[in-house]
Amino acid sequence: MPEDRAQEPSRAGSEGAAGVLVIVGQADEAAAVGDAERRLPEDVMLEAGRPVLIVPRTGHIAAGLDRVLVAWDGSREASLSLHRAMPLPRKAARVTLISLSREGEGEADSEIAPDPAGMSGWLTRHGVRADVERTVTSLRIADTLLDRTEALGSELLVMGGYGHARMHEQLPGGVTRDVLAQSRVPVLMTH
Repeated sequence: MPEDRAQEPSRAGSEGAAGVLVIVGQADEAAAVGDAERRLPEDVMLEAGRPVLIVPRTGHIAAGLDRVLVAWDGSREASLSLHRAMPLPRKAARVTLISLSREGEGEADSEIAPDPAGMSGWLTRHGVRADVERTVTSLRIADTLLDRTEALGSELLVMGGYGHARMHEQLPGGVTRDVLAQSRVPVLMTH
């Protein structure tokens, strides 16, 4: 692979900073491409500084995106994603706000967990009526989120994109990585 191709994800992130929305395709883990190409959606999401819409390689993409699922954990990334996605929930016929927590979390963990009802009130004040779900799961958070996306017939998933630095390299967090790899609906993320 030529050396300039190895720089592509970083360049894609900086070029995306000039736009309103960056759209990338979901990585195909089975494709005969290098690691840089396979990581392109994650790299763009972590570096763009803009909302990124990741389009799935399989599944159905609805024209209207009328059913939106918003993953809410009270984080900066979730807040940015929701703010930047607002034109879509405002037009949607059904919006569900979901807050997930792991089964067995201590009481101290649940006390600091975000109250999705408070965010639902904020959405109402901004012209979005949302159903609220607060779910405790024994499964992995990504699996529960994707299961609820499918069960609700959601056509768009809005969530924060999480990452952490390791040896000066940005890496997506576990839930982010799993959702990006497995989602069968478009995912709108902001980091």
